[in-house]
Amino acid sequence: MEKTKDINYGLVFEEVKEQDWVFGASPLQNKVIFADGHGWQKFICQSEIQFNRNFDSFSCVTYAILKALVMHIYCVYGILLDLDEMFTAVMSRTIPGVGNSVRNVMESLRLDGFVEEYIATKLRYAFDANTTKQMFFADQPYKLVQEALKSIIKWKINWEALTTSNNVPHSLIVGALKYSPVVITGRAWIKNDKTGLYVDEGLPANHAHLAVDYDSKNPDIIIDSDTYPKDFQYKENVTQDDLIKQLDPTYRIWSAHKITAEPIISSEPKNFLLNKIKDMLKNIIRCNKVTNSKLEIGAGSLWFTKDGKRQRFNKWSLDAITLMTVNFGVQQASDTEIAKFKETSEFFPAN
Repeated sequence: MEKTKDINYGLVFEEVKEQDWVFGASPLQNKVIFADGHGWQKFICQSEIQFNRNFDSFSCVTYAILKALVMHIYCVYGILLDLDEMFTAVMSRTIPGVGNSVRNVMESLRLDGFVEEYIATKLRYAFDANTTKQMFFADQPYKLVQEALKSIIKWKINWEALTTSNNVPHSLIVGALKYSPVVITGRAWIKNDKTGLYVDEGLPANHAHLAVDYDSKNPDIIIDSDTYPKDFQYKENVTQDDLIKQLDPTYRIWSAHKITAEPIISSEPKNFLLNKIKDMLKNIIRCNKVTNSKLEIGAGSLWFTKDGKRQRFNKWSLDAITLMTVNFGVQQASDTEIAKFKETSEFFPAN
């Protein structure tokens, strides 16, 4: 892929609007993950580029934002996701050959949700070396749209701008890296051959990418994770080293945003998280082994299955029974009910 100074890489730049959250306005955003701002680079998700042999998807905004979201969810909640860029690019109305704005993609994730790549691949097809532009920008299957809506029930998406300025100080990025990676916009990609750092030469923003770290010796040098290899050549197995770039202290950052997520825990009894807990508790069974014609029930002992073997809760089992009965509606099986079952891994379901 040829690199020229006047090429557009997929950013439709929008000034930060008054209704955008400004950094610090939403307390839910400000959970410190890395006190010194270092650490995100270790958790960069799967290396991916936004073009293939046939075309450029102009989806830099989608790639940067989804990467930031995946990293945040993993570092905060320990949940590793692999989100589908093609779905979000289409749902956020990315324009082929033009691109999209940060606001559009952020709002699409908040309102339309997201899907994991393995689900998208099953219901549609993957974005690979042979995908065409027509395939990439085709309408998404209705079943896939329904799957994405499930994420809205599970996650509340929060996003905000760090500042209303269109010339963001690098020091502000460094401070924000305590909380999350930072989606930034700027000029791509003009390299100073003497320093190896990337500069903007006074040109306007045409690309979105992700700030993941900064140079300890010179904090004004922002370390960036991009969606184009340094040599701009298509690679099926691109590495992080191919995508990491360092921005010169003079590099102008035109906008900076962060995105975070929090799980939605409702008081409704049918809430998905509560149901998942109930499903887990269904795997707990009462002892029903018969010895000398007597049930070895003990004092309300509980057993569970692990690696195909039964294991017994210890002394705190009575407290566990009380906890589950009061909070989750999990009822103990009576001796008569237990006697109906053989010693298998059959479970007594919660009502």
